[in-house]
Amino acid sequence: MKKKSKVDNDEMSGKNEVAIYLLKTSQQVSGLCKVDSATAVLADTPFTKNEEIRFYSSSIHEFTLTEEASNRIALLPLRTNFAVTVNRKVIYYGVYMPVTMSSTCLNSITMHIANQAEGRITLQLGYPGENNNIEDKRNDSKLIAALHNQGKLR
Repeated sequence: MKKKSKVDNDEMSGKNEVAIYLLKTSQQVSGLCKVDSATAVLADTPFTKNEEIRFYSSSIHEFTLTEEASNRIALLPLRTNFAVTVNRKVIYYGVYMPVTMSSTCLNSITMHIANQAEGRITLQLGYPGENNNIEDKRNDSKLIAALHNQGKLR
């Protein structure tokens, strides 16, 4: 019989922690604005902790964060790679692309601040606009279940 891991046990007990991690190391896929998952290593601690996530709207793919977390995101360098995780397991990688950017990122889920005063960040398929050729994991079942179990799903 296979021994259950801590992550498996957390999933069964409902202790799923959603977090956004920056990457210690990562590279882009050659010629694309996309994180190469084979080179990506999560930072030791989350950039945005589970407790700093207030809500997630699955219909518009938008997190509402605490003011402190939103302010940290606003200070990120352009094109910073990140990962959205549940219990440190990567659900998807993305690239921070503020709406003031004049360049494009058509191959990744991108993050930008929708309203800093309200702590809202939007995750979209590419930048600018939406690219439906990107694998859309923004409403991954593990992510949605973790947020739902915490009462953070809108």
